[in-house]
Amino acid sequence: MTTKKPTRAEKKHLKQGEMDKPSKSAGRLKTKYYEFRQNNSGGSFHKPAVVVYVEALDAKHANSRAEELGIYFDGVEQGSDCSCCGDRWHAADEYYSSDTEPTEYVLEYSGWGTEKVPEAVKYRLGEEHPILLPVRKVERK
Repeated sequence: MTTKKPTRAEKKHLKQGEMDKPSKSAGRLKTKYYEFRQNNSGGSFHKPAVVVYVEALDAKHANSRAEELGIYFDGVEQGSDCSCCGDRWHAADEYYSSDTEPTEYVLEYSGWGTEKVPEAVKYRLGEEHPILLPVRKVERK
């Protein structure tokens, strides 16, 4: 688990009661990494990556951060995603969270990433630019 001092925006969210009250450890906020896997709705992938990890205080905060990065959750309803393929992105929940910061992305199949849309990136709390995760390919047994 990563602990960081909250940014101004995060303090504002906390004051407004927009997210659950996070647990504190020595004056720092406890965070998790939330995984967003992209469905190739319409047969293509879009930036920022096929898989995006977002560091956040809770699932609600992760979804808010993801939307700031251009991830959306209602593509079929809005007409931007294929109705037969389904929504490109789904909102985060605690099931797809981890206390451990991702350091690589493990592929058990041939990847979907390209130069334009990488396999996996992570966004750390308080940092606006993504970190490209190295890919390690393994064979299925």
